[in-house]
Amino acid sequence: NLSSVPSIWDYYAPMTETTGLFVAGDPTPKITLDKASTFFKYQGGTYSFHYDVAKPKKDVIATATTDVAWVTDIEVKGNTVSYRVLENNDGNDRHGDITVTYGKKLSVIHRVNQTYEAPELDLAKKSYKANYASQAISWAGRVLNPRQSPSISVSANVDWIKDVKFSGSV
Repeated sequence: NLSSVPSIWDYYAPMTETTGLFVAGDPTPKITLDKASTFFKYQGGTYSFHYDVAKPKKDVIATATTDVAWVTDIEVKGNTVSYRVLENNDGNDRHGDITVTYGKKLSVIHRVNQTYEAPELDLAKKSYKANYASQAISWAGRVLNPRQSPSISVSANVDWIKDVKFSGSV
């Protein structure tokens, strides 16, 4: 069976015609990223990644855009794309793309992933035993996964606990 025998042309680089000359290989620029995606916790933050253009064209620059509002401050300097991810208060994990475009037709996508973590109240002590009537009780705690403008309210689920207040800061 001769169909499985390679021909002599299988050993040569593809030929491309440009301006009447034949040039071995493909002269089309290629763009690659050093990292295809990033992962952020709910707080967000800043990040940068690098791109490389093989066979770049003279006077062609790269641009970067996003398809989501929570990825901001995108900037391209040299071969670096930097951006900021806002805090995730959406209630769900989220994903967005940054598209790096070189010239009119060449582009590559960097995926941005961000988790959501609901705020939680972590009390140092979960229950108290009052020894006598009108005893004042206080406790300390902390908010896990706080947000920029947290709202804290305290209440009692029985009518014999009175004057429940929150004092302090988050």
